[in-house]
Amino acid sequence: MKRLMFVFTFFMVLGLIFCTGLSAKMIRIGEAQIVAHPALDNDSKGFAAALADEGFIEGKNVKFDRQNAQGDQPNCAIIAQKFEDDRVDLVHAISTPNAQAQVKVSKTIPIVFSSVTDPVKTGIVPKMGKTGTHVTGVSDRWPITLQCKMY
Repeated sequence: MKRLMFVFTFFMVLGLIFCTGLSAKMIRIGEAQIVAHPALDNDSKGFAAALADEGFIEGKNVKFDRQNAQGDQPNCAIIAQKFEDDRVDLVHAISTPNAQAQVKVSKTIPIVFSSVTDPVKTGIVPKMGKTGTHVTGVSDRWPITLQCKMY
């Protein structure tokens, strides 16, 4: 999972830097999480670690604005609007409700989602793979056919 997150993160950040000329300033990343939970917390840590592996160090050239919706879905929309109003350079949306809210509000800010089981069915992206949108990410969906297969 960390490797997939790295790949998506790396390309999103590289695109952000080269397309908008952000190399001379601090990159501002809004990160929204639905609740505090070890798996979601690790998602956040893995995202920051993947960036750090590529030289994007928190406090040096990256600044995170981490928000938690406290399990309240209406807070996801408030957080999404905050990131839009603050004009962050990138959003990391951890969970389906956060990703849905951010996609609804932001039409140009690059969005990387994670901890989303079905991003197509939930309206986050139009299809799996290259979407042609400003949204990318990783799904945590398990291969159900393999789980159901009897040996």
